[in-house]
Amino acid sequence: MMMTSHPLSEPNHPLPHPGAAKPPTDLLRTDTAILRRPPGLRTHFRASAPLLHVTSGLIPPRGGGWAPSTDRRKKCSSLVLSKLKKLRSMEAKRRIGIVGFGHVGHYLAQKILEEGEKSGLELAFVWNRTMKKMDGVIDPRLQLHRLSEFQTRQVDLIVEVAHPDITRDYGEHFLSAANVMIGSPTVLSDPDIESRLRETATTSGHTLYVPSGALWGGEDIQRMADRGTLKGLRITMTKHPDSLQLKGELAQKNQSVDGRTILYEGPVRGLCPVAPNNVNTMAAACMAAHTLGFDGVIGVLVADPRIPDWHLVDIEVTGTKNKETGQVFSVTTKRCNPAEVGRVTGSATFLSFWSSLLGCTGHGGRVYLC
Repeated sequence: MMMTSHPLSEPNHPLPHPGAAKPPTDLLRTDTAILRRPPGLRTHFRASAPLLHVTSGLIPPRGGGWAPSTDRRKKCSSLVLSKLKKLRSMEAKRRIGIVGFGHVGHYLAQKILEEGEKSGLELAFVWNRTMKKMDGVIDPRLQLHRLSEFQTRQVDLIVEVAHPDITRDYGEHFLSAANVMIGSPTVLSDPDIESRLRETATTSGHTLYVPSGALWGGEDIQRMADRGTLKGLRITMTKHPDSLQLKGELAQKNQSVDGRTILYEGPVRGLCPVAPNNVNTMAAACMAAHTLGFDGVIGVLVADPRIPDWHLVDIEVTGTKNKETGQVFSVTTKRCNPAEVGRVTGSATFLSFWSSLLGCTGHGGRVYLC
């Protein structure tokens, strides 16, 4: 009877006989334990003796038993790490859907197309109310014509950078299927919408991300709120009248501005509905300062025709009082953000959005400032 050898066996290193000493269990690895096979990968490693030798760095000597080989261990470790690195690079990328193709949406889509490979991102779709804006810029295969069909693109993260109405109409549907980064957090000033989105995040296990945008020190504000030491927050945003997109009486007041003019001063909740595209920084601050919220954070909106190419954000934080000295903890910051004339979004805010997008992963079913 003719015997055939195992196709992957090594003639100089036969498998140990049943009575031979076994290798240390902490060095044993199998192909399924260390080398995961990504979908679509045609080749894989078989759980055979040679693989065991490679992964453990042990060589079975002729007399039975196992003995370590330092040189081989190093070579094999290098081989395994190389294979693992290749396999990781083949793992599925995070698929991103962009809702809105204005200045921010255009910027984010281009960043993903240009830098997505090294960041582990892939553009799944771009939707815009006016599809013609994407002609010649976005591959037709990546254009989503009906927003209600977003689930056909199997996304991991949906980025809304269009208008608060999108989250109002689709927010719960988005969040039920994927993580969501909401670029228009002024919609959360509606307590019913905020409550429903928080509930959907909890039940779905997906995260509702609120980008910090032009908010400087948002994480510190959130930590103070978490500790119960945040007592007051006031945000003043100053822009050229042409950079403001307002509604109602505020819009009329803005049209007659002749010098630096305070258009609004009061709780942020009252400002968001009439300046939905201009005070997202204030809305993000309200989410960070969750103990104060939209009713406790004070927003001041200023129109100033003397600064056509700047967006100014002044933040005043008030903490607790020292019982012995009466001194009050406070922090004041001023952010001067260059901006093109008439633009709603300042230049530095674009990169802030990209940084936020990169961090939108692994935070579970909750609302998270990023």
